[in-house]
Amino acid sequence: MIYEKLRSDFPEGPGAFLRDIVDWALLQAENDRLSYVPVGLEGVNQKNAVGLLHPFPEIFIQLRGTNRFSLPCQQFDLEPGQATVIPPWMSHVEDPILTADDFLMLVVSPYIESSSLHFSLRNKRAKPKLEQHWEYLNSSYGLHLFQVCRGFSYAANFPPDTGNQLCRGIMLTILAYISNHFRTNVTVEYSPLVAAARHYIGRNFHEPSLSVKSVARELRCNYDYLCNLHHRETGEKLSQYIRQQRLSLSRELLLGTTYSIKEICLKCGFSSPNHFSSVFSKAYRMSPTQYRKDTFNLVHEAH
Repeated sequence: MIYEKLRSDFPEGPGAFLRDIVDWALLQAENDRLSYVPVGLEGVNQKNAVGLLHPFPEIFIQLRGTNRFSLPCQQFDLEPGQATVIPPWMSHVEDPILTADDFLMLVVSPYIESSSLHFSLRNKRAKPKLEQHWEYLNSSYGLHLFQVCRGFSYAANFPPDTGNQLCRGIMLTILAYISNHFRTNVTVEYSPLVAAARHYIGRNFHEPSLSVKSVARELRCNYDYLCNLHHRETGEKLSQYIRQQRLSLSRELLLGTTYSIKEICLKCGFSSPNHFSSVFSKAYRMSPTQYRKDTFNLVHEAH
């Protein structure tokens, strides 16, 4: 059924098609027909990396065709019925192998304040170009998915068979979570321009050069128009959204890693440790160091 719809040019709209993809992938996972391709952690945080680099994990589920991944220490082809997860801070290059077959891939990107899903589609018979469609999950679901995805990194500490079983279980949990989210009708749908802006910010806010002006320049649109449209649809200034993405990730790194304040500053897109400390203190009324210390003490006392 999913492949019949693939050739029918989305009679119910691309959003409905995306929901069908998620439900179909969940069914495959429940019946143990979705295998997991492990990715090693070698190459995480590699300097002078080539390719895409994101501060969040990316989940790829291949439904049709083949997608070739090139990582710093690994290369593999993702075939239909296979899934993989690219860890945060792992550079990667994707090379869809476009043959006579259709190409269809589901991608889940758990940001901190939200999560996005999109499919990449190339219908050889009707659509000669690779097409994409994005949808967003609300903030609470985004944070939950981001935290659940930490399990993929923990799985690397287990023997291969055990680790792969754990990863398949996490994949099943994530797909069930998203499918349930769709059924609650709380998916956030934005205009194409606002969706593109948030998608671009989600993938690039760790770059200090990212700003509202650079987003408008990247999307080739008027700066004022983009700002007004984003505020009208979300109730939030675009500059605030960028800052909140950086602050939210910094809190996760302060609590979930042993990175130094300087390292966290660089990974979250702040121009300097002083700037990071100033913005963080203004938002949370304590310095990053104090936030980490106080939270650690609270957890320690609870145990």
